[in-house]
Amino acid sequence: QIFNAPCTEYLLELKKLIEAGQVKTVIDSVHPLENLVEAMKICMSHRAKGKIIIEVAKE
Repeated sequence: QIFNAPCTEYLLELKKLIEAGQVKTVIDSVHPLENLVEAMKICMSHRAKGKIIIEVAKE
């Protein structure tokens, strides 16, 4: 099923899928905000094997 509009019902269903381990996110790389240009180059190359994460602040 494809979710194209956020609504409470869809988000709750997505939450259940994530908690059940049925949705997995592949992360290509994590970059601090200072390396945004490098992260954008990776994104624009279309060679990333997953999501490119920009860390705005460390928790």
